[in-house]
Amino acid sequence: MRPITSRSIFGVVALASVAFTENAGAASTYFIDESTAYAGSCSNAENLNVVSASLKTAMDARSFTGARYVNSSAISADFTESCSPSFGVGGVHAGLDSIYGDSKSVVVFAGHGGAGFFYFQTPWWGQCYTQMSSNMRLGAMSGSQATVGIWLSCDSLSIDGPSSWDNQANSQWLQQQFGFNNTIRIGDNEARDFFNATNTSSNVNAWINKFNNQGRGPVAISYGDTSTRIDLVHNSAQMYQRTFLGARGGWNSCQSAQPGFWWKSTYVVGT
Repeated sequence: MRPITSRSIFGVVALASVAFTENAGAASTYFIDESTAYAGSCSNAENLNVVSASLKTAMDARSFTGARYVNSSAISADFTESCSPSFGVGGVHAGLDSIYGDSKSVVVFAGHGGAGFFYFQTPWWGQCYTQMSSNMRLGAMSGSQATVGIWLSCDSLSIDGPSSWDNQANSQWLQQQFGFNNTIRIGDNEARDFFNATNTSSNVNAWINKFNNQGRGPVAISYGDTSTRIDLVHNSAQMYQRTFLGARGGWNSCQSAQPGFWWKSTYVVGT
């Protein structure tokens, strides 16, 4: 199906431009959580194939550095905002994103998901999921290093309904997010192939071209403080080339209101 591109503004955008890093070799880092063995743990969901191991290998070969945690070592706290317990389980247990998910420039989740939710194999204080709107503030507050979010899970960037981008994904403070509008299956090496494709293609084009099949509905969203900025990020960012991996900045105070911003999306509805 043909990709659709749209542009929107959220809130009041200040005229002063926030400084961005155009080419950030120092920010060539990653954090990956992958859950595959679900049966008999947090849920009775089917077990999944491993999809992030070859991605890690490819990033390592490109001199990215980081960590990958799998199954019992991957928990929702890794993506939960750490600056206040109000973001954590029951408003009591603060997350750990400042030393895990929000401490690296490229952050990846692979596993079962829903619209704005990631589901883990292992519970953290009894909770088996993290929710974008209530638990996560990647790129903001504590940590504030995450720049690109890659969500290898079903419906992670669902287009419609109460769990749409405005209510879920856009509560993060990333330069780009990549996910899906539909229930999906991902091959073992497809995430790796997407990363390698960003050597010669923009992140957005590489994502759409790689996953625009089998009705998966790939979604790519870019963010910035001006319309000019989002066009630049959307059309030019290439992970393999380490461009646009600097943190956005500008939203560091715990529990403060989200600044205004522009965002631009390219997506395929899927089936």
